[in-house]
Amino acid sequence: MTTPWPADSYYLQLGDLVVDLRFRRLIGPEQDVEVPQRVFDLFLLLLSEPGKLHSRSSLFARLWSGTIVEDTNLSQNVWLLRKALGETRKGWIRTVAKSGYVFDPPGPLQWFQQLPVATMAPAVARAANVGESVPVAAPLLESLDAQAAAAALAQPAANEPAARDIAAPAAAPAPAANRRRRRRLWSGAAAALALACIAAALLIVRPWASGAGSAGRSVAVVAMRGSHSSSAWPATLLEQWLSWKLDSLPDVNLVTESDLAAGGGPASVDVIFLSSERLPDDAGRIVVYARLLRDGKEERFQAKGPVAEAPVLVDSLSRQLVARLLPEHKQPWPALELSAAAAERYAQAAEANRQRDWMGVAKIGGDVVAMAPRFGLMRLQLAGAQASLYNAAAANEQMQQALRWLAPVPPGVAAQLQAQRLAVDPFSEKNALEAYSALIERYPDKAAYRLAQIRLLLAVGRPKDALTRLAAMPTAGEPASVRFAREQLGADAHRMMGDLGRARAMAVEAEKIARDLGPGWTIERADAMLTLAICDTYQHPERGSSPWYEQAAQLYDQAGNSTRALQARFLGQSTALPGQGSEAAMGELLARARAGGYRRLEIMALMASGTRAGNRGDIATRRAKMQQAYAVSEALGDVHSMRQLSVIELNDLIQSGRFADADTSIGRLRGADLQTGAVYMYGQSVAKLAVIRGRYPDALAALDEADRLQPDPSGQADAGVKATLGCARADALTALGRIAEARRRLDACAKADYRFARSTALLGQSRIELLAGDRERAAALLDQARKPPVTGSSSKWTHQIGVAELALRLGDTASAERLYAQTWSELQPTGYTLLMAAVRVGQAESAAIRGDWAHSRTYRSEARTLAPGDAWSLLSRVNLIDAWDARERGDTAAAATIASELHRQSRRLGDVAMELQVHRLLPAGAMQDDCSVAEREAALARTGMRGAGSPWLEPRPAVGPAGASGRARP
Repeated sequence: MTTPWPADSYYLQLGDLVVDLRFRRLIGPEQDVEVPQRVFDLFLLLLSEPGKLHSRSSLFARLWSGTIVEDTNLSQNVWLLRKALGETRKGWIRTVAKSGYVFDPPGPLQWFQQLPVATMAPAVARAANVGESVPVAAPLLESLDAQAAAAALAQPAANEPAARDIAAPAAAPAPAANRRRRRRLWSGAAAALALACIAAALLIVRPWASGAGSAGRSVAVVAMRGSHSSSAWPATLLEQWLSWKLDSLPDVNLVTESDLAAGGGPASVDVIFLSSERLPDDAGRIVVYARLLRDGKEERFQAKGPVAEAPVLVDSLSRQLVARLLPEHKQPWPALELSAAAAERYAQAAEANRQRDWMGVAKIGGDVVAMAPRFGLMRLQLAGAQASLYNAAAANEQMQQALRWLAPVPPGVAAQLQAQRLAVDPFSEKNALEAYSALIERYPDKAAYRLAQIRLLLAVGRPKDALTRLAAMPTAGEPASVRFAREQLGADAHRMMGDLGRARAMAVEAEKIARDLGPGWTIERADAMLTLAICDTYQHPERGSSPWYEQAAQLYDQAGNSTRALQARFLGQSTALPGQGSEAAMGELLARARAGGYRRLEIMALMASGTRAGNRGDIATRRAKMQQAYAVSEALGDVHSMRQLSVIELNDLIQSGRFADADTSIGRLRGADLQTGAVYMYGQSVAKLAVIRGRYPDALAALDEADRLQPDPSGQADAGVKATLGCARADALTALGRIAEARRRLDACAKADYRFARSTALLGQSRIELLAGDRERAAALLDQARKPPVTGSSSKWTHQIGVAELALRLGDTASAERLYAQTWSELQPTGYTLLMAAVRVGQAESAAIRGDWAHSRTYRSEARTLAPGDAWSLLSRVNLIDAWDARERGDTAAAATIASELHRQSRRLGDVAMELQVHRLLPAGAMQDDCSVAEREAALARTGMRGAGSPWLEPRPAVGPAGASGRARP
């Protein structure tokens, strides 16, 4: 593409909008917007050729050359571009009906190498005007004598308070004034550290085992977070900077403050306590304290200097502590480059990061990197937050900058940083997992590597692999945080796979662990509760929103995690029953999510909105919302969501009779390594399509493949979706004449405490009893199947058609016709032609039973028009009525011809149920290649289907002259 602006341009300006060519941003007076790559390419094309009509075909050729994409992709990308431009500018893109798009700019385009300050958005202006900190001389670092400190750690008397265990005497005589000042400084630090010392008391009062010869060291870094924020931020900066260094080293396991308080864990832990305060006699100077408890000894460090030099003091202290703990890793490390003002703001970002409040990290972190562009740790944490918010482009950008400024580092650290870089890129899933596997193979004792890989597996939709990795983790000496993670990650993995029974059990255990551990574990408790809420909703959507959602949200609020609180409340609102959920409340929550950059919630909102529309019967809105969700997922590079949406929409393609499109979608998903509960939906949809086509072995194979997802393939019914596969399997087994096996599958399905399993199973059981000839039992089961509520329009319509079909065969014609008429009316605006064809087939059968052959023929003609040509399950019934019709007219030859072809096809496909109905229609020997009387009897004995076709295929009195002029009931 040739552009009117020079190749070395960094910025374009159009009206009040600035386009950042390097970082794909649109900068306006109100906000900055990061634009997905494909959408940005579209905008550049329009910018370069204003006033020109771009046809859809030309845009596809230029933007998606060599790529097979859906036609809706272009519309959705235009929609996303208009959204990014904003309300006042979206009119720049004009749609020309049935032709394409024209870009009408408000004025001439300008280009720059540097951004003029007058055009900057507030955040950009701050970044341009804030200078980087100037390095100053390293401060004096005072270290107390290690031997004197060790002596102070001698075992205390039984009645001595524990705090005295770590009170060190002065290293050497000093003038009285200096001694008093030093005592004031150390006593202030000691008071600030008192609570942290109590948290570690269990570890301190026992002899410390030596770390020598062990596979790695366990280290805890504890900073006091007091109320004096004006002097606490240097300690927070040191905690984060030092923790990053230690945690990134492959031979160190970082133990959290909560782990210390919980007790247990590794036998040997080095503990570093940190605090900071302004000097009592000079408010312009600050002192940062570090207290190291290691191998039965205590060492104290401090660094003091002007407040403006606090980051340099922190950097120096961190180097000294790493050198003391791990001399082999004392270098190389990057410099800590940020100003005191940026460091003070960073303390707030660090707190948000500790609380896993990713929206808070993204907001505050943006300010910090604007103030300190070379502060690599903030960029690293910002990349993680953006990845958690599903902003892949922003995450990649920040990670690239983090790698640039977090250098140089020791070799093992570089390997971890590369793994993290790959993990935030959704298109590097395979390479990221391979990178973590290599790290784990080389450093098997590093729990952080294992947990990072497991979380990544869950993020990319591979829960079965995550469970395998969880099972391989060593459990000896694991701290409380790892113990909790084992249960919680296992619960999430089982939930994603659809095994809700195990998911709920593990989430309950995780919540108990967090609750027993007490304060400091609030977020963990909320995580477990949120998993329980999702399990409840997925298992029983007919019950509405779970109360666990609000309980989880309140705990998240209590812990300061606004991101997850927002998600919990949104899920609670979106899963409420009609009339209970507030659309306004959902809109408000979504607006907050967008303001916080939470793009994943935007996808969830579109999916939830589409689902609610579908449940109301508004299928057009449902499709539009799902297509928008797919477009946003594609723009974000969210491959997992794209796969989920494709699975969800597969059923829509089948119901709409778009079998060729369904085949294409199945082909794309077949190699997607689906491991979530979507694999059950996928398997059921593939099986459903195969049954409709009469390909029963293929249907069973698809369900077997879905069933393999469960790591424990027991035959017992559970609370998950696994048992419901039995209902889908029973359809194919029944057609094949394997009644006994179909009964067993339906029994298991009926026992599953999941969604609409019981009503579906009862319908299948009624059909089997009818085929077996037990009409009384079939009628009783059908009455039970009518009672359980079935929510969701598509499920309800399918259920109503099934009930009507059986009611008709059991002689309840009036009830069947009412259901068919009601369903037909509701289906009219949906485009679900397959369901509409099923209604017409049922109405054709009903008219035939009443002898109203004229209307039966009309309905059959409509059914053939609506149904795809290979919809065997419907068209075979139409052909059966054709033969029946011919027989009733006395045209035995035509009836035999139609029945012979139907009989041949039934035998080829193995559809025993249809074959036996054909047998019922005509006497033995009437058809070409017909079965003998003995063969017919043998088939009945083998299958037990003595009720197939009886008595509804028996002749009935005609309605009207010659049986052709009667009228069907409305």
